[in-house]
Amino acid sequence: MEARKFWFFCDDDLLTQWLIAPFKVQMGDDIITFNCSEQYMMYRKAKLFGDDETATLILQTNNPSQQKELGRKAKGFNAELWDSHKEKIVFEGNYHKFEQNQDLREKLFQLGNVEFVETNPDDSVWGIGLSMNDERIHDKSQWKGLNLLGKILTQVRDELLKKLEKSSTQ
Repeated sequence: MEARKFWFFCDDDLLTQWLIAPFKVQMGDDIITFNCSEQYMMYRKAKLFGDDETATLILQTNNPSQQKELGRKAKGFNAELWDSHKEKIVFEGNYHKFEQNQDLREKLFQLGNVEFVETNPDDSVWGIGLSMNDERIHDKSQWKGLNLLGKILTQVRDELLKKLEKSSTQ
């Protein structure tokens, strides 16, 4: 039997990259505070390509739309290199977001054992390339996208649940 789906897309939705939910990450000798998963993703993208100037600009804005735009302009972009790192980077950012924000983590767990699906009609990589109002969202064979963000969020939830179960048995 196929898992129940949880559809998401809005900018302030619990699962979106743009939800303002600060978290801290150790980066070398520094501890950096990120305001959302999008900022983390775009910062790491710029750093991956050695573009420290853009990485700094990304940290200086709290606007996820501006963060995304800056990340798209990262100098030295290499699609093959990005493709080999992007899923790990997005996993890490979302793991930190939910691990460090207890209220969000509890809401994530309360959704239960569902498959997360980003219904972004304009994104066929991170989403399914269909809107929430499109009837084709109910048939995976009709999806136009990879739903990478949905898959990653499912992994994040599962890893955090394992961590919780492990700590409660010790």
